[in-house]
Amino acid sequence: MRAIQDPAHSRNLCTFDTTALSPQFVSGTTIAYETPSSQIVSSDLAGGRAVVLATYTAGFDSGQYAFSPDGRSMTYLDTNAWHLVTSSGNRVLSTLPAAPGRGISVNQDDSFLGFSPDGLYVGYFQTFHVGGTGQTAPGQIRKVSDGTLVYSTSGATMAVWASVPSR
Repeated sequence: MRAIQDPAHSRNLCTFDTTALSPQFVSGTTIAYETPSSQIVSSDLAGGRAVVLATYTAGFDSGQYAFSPDGRSMTYLDTNAWHLVTSSGNRVLSTLPAAPGRGISVNQDDSFLGFSPDGLYVGYFQTFHVGGTGQTAPGQIRKVSDGTLVYSTSGATMAVWASVPSR
């Protein structure tokens, strides 16, 4: 990774192993990525050691992850289990239905996992399943504080958070 604020004097910040998958910034100084051994890892850009945040099993949608805006919480999928990792530990928010036998269509299916801009809620929406309510709904929003389900739907085809939480 290179800093290019001044293109004439760019500099290396860090080097990634070529096996790092799905990298994303946690903060301005920390990056997270997946490993081929099914781990979600964070690492300091200044060369600090890598820390394993979670390990997941192989399976549909496994390893998809997102961080809260402040970088203190992470949510991820492990086969049918939707997890939330906070300072209180790693807990399962919901056990989701198994992946459909029809397979996944890259042209028709979608998945979204993320935190609200204020970090108070976490959402998961996917189009692979139809039907279901509450705990088994393909679209769910939960409170980060206690994991309580605050909204569910089975009719979503796409999801994004508004930039203003009250809208």
